[in-house]
Amino acid sequence: LCPAATYPDPCPAPIEIFSAGEAMLLMLVDVVLYAVVAWWLEQVWQGEYGQAKPCFFCFDPAFMFPSRRRAGLLQEDGLESGHEELAMSIKDMRKVFKGGKVAVDGMDLDIRRGEIFALLGHNGAGKTTCMNCVVGLIPMTSGSASVNGYDVHTRIEDVRRQLSICPQDNPLYDVYTVRQHLQFFAGLRGISSQLQGAKVMEVLEWSQLEQMLEE
Repeated sequence: LCPAATYPDPCPAPIEIFSAGEAMLLMLVDVVLYAVVAWWLEQVWQGEYGQAKPCFFCFDPAFMFPSRRRAGLLQEDGLESGHEELAMSIKDMRKVFKGGKVAVDGMDLDIRRGEIFALLGHNGAGKTTCMNCVVGLIPMTSGSASVNGYDVHTRIEDVRRQLSICPQDNPLYDVYTVRQHLQFFAGLRGISSQLQGAKVMEVLEWSQLEQMLEE
């Protein structure tokens, strides 16, 4: 029944207004939901560079609960338990770019701890492409690789923490001193600001370049 005061107009619909607490709760749910979606998109879509994970990687234990396979690497390579473990292992790596250009074709490589290894080849042989696949800059078409037991496909973040690469281009800045460069790259490596000073001096003493600190 409509109240007499509104007749003959239609009955007004009841108005429901969220309380401030309910509105804040809904906003919090939205923030969490959007954060999860953004994190998921970051993992499955890497753009031109990077190694994207499968769309449903969050349901794959290999990605969510990865394990280091040091023992497996040793067994696959036929090494006895007393031998030094592998620092890097590449198995049947293959990289084919768009247009069918084969850059790396069935590459197998094992590097043990303590070794100095040089990868030689003419321009276009696939050296840089191989390293880009190992660090996850570009995805390999097939095959596998690991660094210190971390699988490149499932533990790329841990792989990157194990490696340092000197690029072909000059990565130095003219306005930085030697100390500032070392502090900058220490920060990129995740070394806390409290430890950077000691690490910088440790590197300079090891390289006998203490006199170049402020150059």
